[in-house]
Amino acid sequence: MIQFSLQGPIYRTVMASGQRDLFIDMHTQYFTRVFTEWRSFEVIWPQPPAIEQLEKIAVPTLFMYGTVEWDDMHLIAQEFKRIPRVAFVEIAGADHMLPLTHPQEMASHIQSFLAATEDES
Repeated sequence: MIQFSLQGPIYRTVMASGQRDLFIDMHTQYFTRVFTEWRSFEVIWPQPPAIEQLEKIAVPTLFMYGTVEWDDMHLIAQEFKRIPRVAFVEIAGADHMLPLTHPQEMASHIQSFLAATEDES
């Protein structure tokens, strides 16, 4: 199951990066916990569903995603456009693990976002 998951298209960039071994270790630990410690758990969904309440988010929000991602991420980004003060950053070549493969670029975008929201205050 772990090997199958690691071959997923959303991990293409991290699996070709210098963070490959770290990611494999993280992923293996996660799956081990899922199938041993977390044998069953109850998911408690907020009511009303959180996706229906995005307009209520009043704080500035940064949504970052890579170009090597599930198609669903673009659909999720469309939903997040309902947040009044949302900014989007698409990072070329990044996959689902962009904090591992693009940390400096992410940090730069976060710093710019924080500076811009501070200027708004």
